[in-house]
Amino acid sequence: MNKQLKCLSFYLILYFQLVYNFDLPENTILSKNEVLNITDNPGIKFYCRSDVCIYIGSNYRPNFIDFPSENGTLKTYILETCLYENAILGYCDTKLNYPNITYSTSCNNHSECFSNKCINNFCVYNDDNPIIACDSIYIYNPPFSSSSTYMNCGKDYKESCINDDECSSLCCNKFNRCSEYMKGPLDNNSIISIELIAVFFEFLFMICILSCISYCILYIKNNKQNKIKK
Repeated sequence: MNKQLKCLSFYLILYFQLVYNFDLPENTILSKNEVLNITDNPGIKFYCRSDVCIYIGSNYRPNFIDFPSENGTLKTYILETCLYENAILGYCDTKLNYPNITYSTSCNNHSECFSNKCINNFCVYNDDNPIIACDSIYIYNPPFSSSSTYMNCGKDYKESCINDDECSSLCCNKFNRCSEYMKGPLDNNSIISIELIAVFFEFLFMICILSCISYCILYIKNNKQNKIKK
């Protein structure tokens, strides 16, 4: 059931992306404060370093990212990142196969990686310099009102974490890694919907009980009247 809710949540996010078109070109550079002031735009994502953030489009994690260097020009970094222990054992895959083309995410030095850490020719997660992302997070509003979103900045997917608040997705999983899955409207709305259904059936049950009591009272009263007439 939980898996079905996640799938439904994913498709709802895609739907909202189509309905609410965030009118901003990819690679637009904003300050972190400007990003945090964005509301009601589901499914968008930024990557940040210090106070500089860049818009990458919809809520997904690309393999490469163009980010402003110190002199202000865009530099391409490898965003595809591997766990340190897997990199040591050589378990990470650096070849990305697409139709008619193959990309390599192999690195030779730290500066090629957005995480600024290259181990064994793999870009790895760097606890000293975690990748920071900003994701749109759903807010549940009262029943019969539409949900809204706000931007939250924190550690990107698979970065190490201890609690939800550290992650851009506000979701730290049981493996102490920031989860790609973000809490969407179904996480809260499903609970509220169940509560509303429960209240509705309780109300219906009370009406049935009161109706039965009323019927019994009327039945007894009519019987007494009939006996008096006889």
